[in-house]
Amino acid sequence: MTAHGRDARKHPSKPSGKRGGAPEHRPRPVERRKKAGLGRTLERLSYVTALVMTCLMFVAVGITWMSRPPRGGIAPGQTDIPQVQAELPAPTQPVEPAQPDEPEQPTEAAQPDEPEQPTEAAQPAEPEQPAEPVEARPAHQGVVPKPLSASTDNTAVILDGKARITGDNTFGQCDTDAWPEVASVCLGNEHAMGLTPAGEIVCAGSDEQRQCELEAADMPVRSIAAGPYASYAVMEDGTLRMSGSSVISAQSLGQVTDAVDIAAAQTHVLVLKADGTVAAFGDKRDGACDVDDWHDIAMIACGYGYSLGLDASGQVWFAGDGGQGREDIAQVNDAQSIAAGTIACYAVRRDGTVAAAGSNGSDQLNVTGWTGVKAVAGGYLHAVAITEDGSVLIAGRDPAQ
Repeated sequence: MTAHGRDARKHPSKPSGKRGGAPEHRPRPVERRKKAGLGRTLERLSYVTALVMTCLMFVAVGITWMSRPPRGGIAPGQTDIPQVQAELPAPTQPVEPAQPDEPEQPTEAAQPDEPEQPTEAAQPAEPEQPAEPVEARPAHQGVVPKPLSASTDNTAVILDGKARITGDNTFGQCDTDAWPEVASVCLGNEHAMGLTPAGEIVCAGSDEQRQCELEAADMPVRSIAAGPYASYAVMEDGTLRMSGSSVISAQSLGQVTDAVDIAAAQTHVLVLKADGTVAAFGDKRDGACDVDDWHDIAMIACGYGYSLGLDASGQVWFAGDGGQGREDIAQVNDAQSIAAGTIACYAVRRDGTVAAAGSNGSDQLNVTGWTGVKAVAGGYLHAVAITEDGSVLIAGRDPAQ
């Protein structure tokens, strides 16, 4: 066997992928060795490069660490303090040892405060006094003045001591020329009563119901009142008398022995007692007689089915039928006098103006412009007032016309 044949056995040639083609070319051994040596060289170079780069990194870190400024100080070669001084605490200056406080020496010995001496002794504030206080009438001396009166068809006014009555004179109730000086006047439907300063009663008009029989009183009279057909009187000793036709009996009035004033209407009678309380007699259906709780009363008045009271402070009291707004008069708390008409009522304030409440069918409540009023009275469809200067004012239907 030849050498070529041995090589052929050791290295049999592989058939070419191409059918019928030439055998596959293989690289020579020299070329393979050259390629392997170049790869190993490149690999070593990459190791060396990585090692060099690592060393350079460590050197840079070391240089950076060595060149950093010492903690709390400044970097070498730096002469200025960094701009951000808030991070560098100022050096603490030694504090001088604290000296004990010397005790405070008062310039002068403290003297106790002397009590303040008022220039004048403090006086308690005096309660406000009304311009014209309402006079209470217990145990008074003299006659209770009633300078005005009004009824359905008449008006009576006392001027300079003389009673002047206008309106219907069918029964002669206006014939008062023969009367002496009077301090009070009251009107019924058909008669008139007057009371002199000495306490004597005078009458004019009809006596058909014997309403004028009180003229023969056997003792001085303190106060008078007139119902439609009756007359009433408070005697000097505080007892009561009556004459004429009335809704109440003389026996009922006999229960009172300390009266100081009286008021009468068609439905009932009010009596003011010396202790400031009020007694009522007559028709109780409308509540006009519900006055048991009234106290400190100084003046009374009554109309058809209702009652009025005025206490010493100026407050108006009301009881009974408050229809048509009559009870609104109780809102007045600065009155100096009161009056009750048949269906309307009035209060004179301390400033001289007048408050009115109730029916205004004939304009009897048109008293808003009245000023300087001293007293007022109410009739059926009208009101009359007298002023401080003696003028007479009328609202509503004037009976004289």
